[in-house]
Amino acid sequence: MNFVQIAGLLFLLVILPGGSWYYLQSGYNHRKAAIAELKDLGTVGAFELTDQYGRLFSSGQLHKRVTIATFLPDDAAQQQQWTSRIRELQDQFDHRDDVCFLLFADSSVLTDPARFAVDNNLTDSLQWEILTTDHTDLDRLASGAFYIPDRQHIALADTGMVVRRTYDILDNSQMGRLIEHITIVMPRLPDPDIVLKRDREK
Repeated sequence: MNFVQIAGLLFLLVILPGGSWYYLQSGYNHRKAAIAELKDLGTVGAFELTDQYGRLFSSGQLHKRVTIATFLPDDAAQQQQWTSRIRELQDQFDHRDDVCFLLFADSSVLTDPARFAVDNNLTDSLQWEILTTDHTDLDRLASGAFYIPDRQHIALADTGMVVRRTYDILDNSQMGRLIEHITIVMPRLPDPDIVLKRDREK
């Protein structure tokens, strides 16, 4: 066996398996660290509000759905910034109807939620809920229902309606981590059925 053959054999038997193990172990450790960042901050508090379509939407409808809750600032320019960032996030999960994006806003500031939805391309009725209420109730929902420290943070709740973590919407690294966390708490889709057909025996 010449040198080239020995080198090839070593690559197949030692280097390739070792590299594969390192890659898999690194991925496992990264996912393990991401899971450890998810906490139990409390169950989503009860609420019932009217959405942009004039329908009543309650906290009970979040059951079995992953929820991202955002509280829009009163300033119009900041609203655009917040909405743009959440829309970019929603684009990552546009194929999943079990991921819900809640936008809470002051009813005295956002007076036409339906128009706001159209103007900001938030028209997916299966994923977007724009909910308005008074300023006092917004503060209650933010701190008491979703456990966020301020309106610059958004909350992630799992399918059991447990708030798992909050994120600074203006921090790119935290928003990137949010994407990872959504994929962790998001229900796994069933594998497509594979039907094997056998030729008819003659």
